[in-house]
Amino acid sequence: MLPKAYRLPLRHLPEFFSRSQRIFFGGNVIYFAAAEGNTRAAVVVSKKSVALSTERNALKRQVRALITPLLPLYPGKQFVVVIRKKMDSQQFTHLQQKIEAMLRS
Repeated sequence: MLPKAYRLPLRHLPEFFSRSQRIFFGGNVIYFAAAEGNTRAAVVVSKKSVALSTERNALKRQVRALITPLLPLYPGKQFVVVIRKKMDSQQFTHLQQKIEAMLRS
């Protein structure tokens, strides 16, 4: 789980998806927008794409492990990683590169 200071509460931000920019990669999407304060993130895995909850939770943990060390380095962003397809290790490295490039911009 992400530290509380870095969590993005999507329930309280319904307009986030309409005002954010998108990056597509391998059927998955990163939504991001500028913000003040800490960089905040969320990971979403749909039940339609990954049926078993254990697999969804494992996928979320793996993505969070990729992004947690990056969050304190780049303040002022909000982003949501939406996973629509199962990912292999090569796609995880591609995801990490996309997130780092997005945070630098």
